[in-house]
Amino acid sequence: MHQVLSDKNLQEYYQTGILPNCVRPNGCTGENCQERDRFHRHSRYSRKCIYRQGCGWMPVMWVQRFRCATCGKVFSLIIPILYKWQRAEHELQQSVAMEQPYRREEVAEAFSERTLSRWKQTWLAWSAFYQQAILAWLLTSYAFLSVNVTAAEARTPLHYLQALLAQLPGKAPAAVEVVSVCRFGGRQLRRIPHILSLSFL
Repeated sequence: MHQVLSDKNLQEYYQTGILPNCVRPNGCTGENCQERDRFHRHSRYSRKCIYRQGCGWMPVMWVQRFRCATCGKVFSLIIPILYKWQRAEHELQQSVAMEQPYRREEVAEAFSERTLSRWKQTWLAWSAFYQQAILAWLLTSYAFLSVNVTAAEARTPLHYLQALLAQLPGKAPAAVEVVSVCRFGGRQLRRIPHILSLSFL
């Protein structure tokens, strides 16, 4: 379940990577369970490459799990900036989505073919949805960019965005990173250029 934290608790979470002890869920996610108060800390797991909007990428944060004292349901308490199921770095997910070389044997031990296929479909869909908003930001912020790319570089929206980002000076963000930042802006596309400028300029 997602839950918003107070500024004080959020700051402590950012500094330590661990959810403060005083934070408890405000309700159970179990079907038909009405429990609102009695929850026990159960376990926790890490998340990699978490993006904190306006501050950049954080190496590791821990997601706390709780068990409901009434129904026994175990669930994770996730603040809005964390991806719910992300277990792999964006670099790997982009390599899979763009069919670039990656550590196939090592990845196959940790992720199923179905998961790899889902990554590809998901990133292609998200990049297609946000493509126009990202293009507007890129062309407004970087007038020197050329939109003329090869057919191979334009075969998917994700490939096209990566080809444009590769023209930026210095260490440019990867296409998946830019699309990820767009996701934090929700589906209000008019906000995307402003969010991207805050994050990358």
